[in-house]
Amino acid sequence: MAFEKEIKEYDDLRGRYQSLVVDRMDGKEYFKYNEVLFSTHSCAIEGNSFSVDDTRELKEKGLGMIPAGKTLFEAFEMLDHFEAFEYMMRNVQHPLDEALLKEINRRVTSHTLAYRAPDATPGEYTTTDMAGGGSRAKTRHPTWLPATPCSATTKSW
Repeated sequence: MAFEKEIKEYDDLRGRYQSLVVDRMDGKEYFKYNEVLFSTHSCAIEGNSFSVDDTRELKEKGLGMIPAGKTLFEAFEMLDHFEAFEYMMRNVQHPLDEALLKEINRRVTSHTLAYRAPDATPGEYTTTDMAGGGSRAKTRHPTWLPATPCSATTKSW
């Protein structure tokens, strides 16, 4: 079978994750955990600077607690993602069709789309080019620690 080794590695890692993370939470905690991670990482693609901890705090306290240095726009982007995630999870049995995708899009952009594309309507097709809204890829180069022996084979990094 193709990818037998990789499938086994995946299954082993998934099993470890299941026992170390998932099994230690009840269903409600696990839902919240995934909602926070989904929202944090999805919004980060758009340039949102909320950390996982910032997102968790906003989820728990709402707009009464916007972390220092974060914008109201970023907070509303997170709140929209919470709403879209909860909607998706309530509708997992719905066929993956255009109506579902448009409704998810409407929810995920309901408070923020007008700032990026004033003529666009949440949940509707647009003629405006859309792309990640400000994320920047960071190139990182490894640095040697003083105690790390450096050989000719590793200097090519």
